[in-house]
Amino acid sequence: MPSRGPFLAFCIEIMHCRETFDTTRGAGVAYPVIYDVTYSYTGFQQAQGDDSFPGTQLDADLAGLESSISSLALFIEGVLRSDGKLANGSVDIDQLSLTVRAQIGDTTAVEELVEASDQAVASAAAAATSATNAATAEAGAVAAAASINNQAFTFDTVALATAAHTPAGVNAVRLVGYASAGDGGGALYRKAGAMPAHLARFQSADGAWWELAEDEPNILQYGGSDNGVAFNDTAWAAAKSQLVGSARRLKLPKLGIGRYAFNPAGPGFNPAGVVIDADPGVTISGPVVFDPAARSIAEIPVNYSDNTGFAYNGYGFSSKWYRPVHDKEMWLNVGDLERKYITGYDMSTLGCVTADFTTGDTFATDVSAATNADTVTVNLANDGQIRGALLVPVRGGDEVSISFIQGNFVRMALIRFAGGWHAFYANNAQGILRTKLIGSAAADSAALSWFGLSNNPAWAPDKADWKVRINDSHSYSILFNGMEIIERQPTPGAITDAGFAMLGVAAVTGSMQYFSKVRRSEAAGRSPMRLLVIGDSKDAPIAGGWVDHAVEILEGSAGLRVWEVHNIAVPGNTSTDQYNALVANTALLPSITHVVIDVGANDDQSGGAGGTLTNITNMITLLITNGINLSHIILNVPYLWYTEAMSGGGFNAGANDQHGRLRAGIRRLAGVKGCGLVDLTEVMAAVTPDDLAVAGRDPQVRDNIHETLYAQRKIGVANARALLAGTVTEMTQREPLTAFHSSWLKNSWTLDATFPASYSVSRDGVVNLAGVLDKGTVAEPVIIATLPRNLCPTMTLEFNARTNTGSVTVIYIGVDGSITLSSFPGAATYVSLANISFQLPPF
Repeated sequence: MPSRGPFLAFCIEIMHCRETFDTTRGAGVAYPVIYDVTYSYTGFQQAQGDDSFPGTQLDADLAGLESSISSLALFIEGVLRSDGKLANGSVDIDQLSLTVRAQIGDTTAVEELVEASDQAVASAAAAATSATNAATAEAGAVAAAASINNQAFTFDTVALATAAHTPAGVNAVRLVGYASAGDGGGALYRKAGAMPAHLARFQSADGAWWELAEDEPNILQYGGSDNGVAFNDTAWAAAKSQLVGSARRLKLPKLGIGRYAFNPAGPGFNPAGVVIDADPGVTISGPVVFDPAARSIAEIPVNYSDNTGFAYNGYGFSSKWYRPVHDKEMWLNVGDLERKYITGYDMSTLGCVTADFTTGDTFATDVSAATNADTVTVNLANDGQIRGALLVPVRGGDEVSISFIQGNFVRMALIRFAGGWHAFYANNAQGILRTKLIGSAAADSAALSWFGLSNNPAWAPDKADWKVRINDSHSYSILFNGMEIIERQPTPGAITDAGFAMLGVAAVTGSMQYFSKVRRSEAAGRSPMRLLVIGDSKDAPIAGGWVDHAVEILEGSAGLRVWEVHNIAVPGNTSTDQYNALVANTALLPSITHVVIDVGANDDQSGGAGGTLTNITNMITLLITNGINLSHIILNVPYLWYTEAMSGGGFNAGANDQHGRLRAGIRRLAGVKGCGLVDLTEVMAAVTPDDLAVAGRDPQVRDNIHETLYAQRKIGVANARALLAGTVTEMTQREPLTAFHSSWLKNSWTLDATFPASYSVSRDGVVNLAGVLDKGTVAEPVIIATLPRNLCPTMTLEFNARTNTGSVTVIYIGVDGSITLSSFPGAATYVSLANISFQLPPF
């Protein structure tokens, strides 16, 4: 009989092929293919003619094997997925170990584990009485406890965790929420060896202490709430008790409305010693302590009211507090310093003067005034007389100030100049500017008002701190409480002195106190700005637009506040359209203080510049008619742009062929009218196709004609500078060459018709005389002229002067300003003041 070895080997190989899925399932192979037995061993037997070969039995065995393997494969497919993982739904909770069931919150499993642990401990204790069984019992107890050691139990709330018993081997528990599951207060707690010193803790029913163990905790995990109603004082106290002095920061998340309220009764929110972070939109309401030690890495607005109900608006915590040195925004250089020279006057040494308020051309000593070091007091009457006037020499850059005692009288600021005086006089309802020129009748302005007068008593004349600011030799401003209420006023002659006085309207006692003078180079305390923008699509409101950048820069600069911005720019508008829009908004103009006009780009694209200039001229006329200062009107010269041919696409902008005429015309118009000017091409630099040819270079305009964000910022800076330059007048004592006023001449000496005697003052206070005085009385020594008090030297000076005969005469200039002539030749007919110069005192 033939050997069966080859056949048995073949059968075993078949079986092996069917069994390979057992070793490859975990590798993620496909379900096994069931081998189909198709060979008939019975047929083989018959073909061999050997009836002793068990073909029938072999076929039966193989059929049975095939059936078994098929059943096994089908079973495995029911419990395993094709990726080798358990099939979905194939495992029930009762198939899990007690430890796993306890970890996922099965309270029955927890109880069984606790019971098992207790039994293990009890067994260990009982067995300990038997020396032979003690070691075995202890090892069993340790093994039982180890099965649950370092497992984290999960509870919905702090309250449930507090009421629970935890096994001795559990070292951490996790909460799904603080007061309720999912309230944002879920956290990890670790077991503490004893009661923690901080308040972020709880004690479970088995006596164990647990403390918050989050690396990045939030206030909700301490029991806080951002619903704006529940107070966070307790939660904050717990957080602060754990985090003060640690490296961890406390997060204020926005889960609800984002408002964290604190009890008005206090003590409130004091983050000193804790670094605060917050989600965008989070605010704090209630009493807050802005401790200098507070640190925040987020911007957190505060709706703050103290325990008296007093509210503090516009304040909050900022990441910009106490920034490291590499985050500094600016450093001050010598040129940034403001040096002030302050003189506090002894009012008893100045001497008071008086004059008729209507007709007075000269001032005389006021003998009715009583003075001491810091007060002037006068018994006033309704007699039309300026009383108790204190006047001191002033030059550009000086500010004189005083306060008035309350009472029923008129207060005034006096500014004297060559040829007359100005007075700003006011009661608690209004103010008026009076101009009195020598030899002419007094003239009053219309009634004037100012911010704060109607709604804040501190801005009333009887309560405010008064100040006269001398901007330069021919202009001044009036300030209350350090803020301009009357902007720059020109004078027809050079200002010589300034001060304050009183005017009676009844029989009362009037007083004023604390007279001082400050010399400075830059003026602060500007009137609030109300800005009007006239333009087209380049100026219309847009996120990141130049108007927003300009306002950001202007706000707070030189004491300026930007109260309002009115932008009437409309995309596509021509200058005619915008002029019509301005006319339609005429009712708005009396409240406007500053204007930027940026029109002409759309006119230019249509090929005309003449109409643009006419429309801008008409705009300026309308603006100044409504009281807007020419220096507060800024004209923008439009920048260049790309045509579609230059850029290869984008906005279909017109040609630039009229741009040169437009630029020149607007520049000339600014000069003729006295407006400010911003040449936007100079600001942006050249706008050419070359900008488009270099990768990474900003093209200046984003769609052939409208500014990029970069250009918007540059234009904002340029317009802010121009607006501020027109607002913050340079305070300077510099005075151009000015002829002597006729009232200065003495003893019949006169101004030469061709070369009149003149003076000038440099920026650093050097007086230079020039010109000629024609002969008058020559009885020596003779005073031929007297300089005003603000041009007097600190000591008597001697100079040699030429006459028309070529001979030399001697001139003395005294501390009282007198120009005295000595040794004047009899044949001479005039004296030259050329080359006479001297330094004024610094203050």
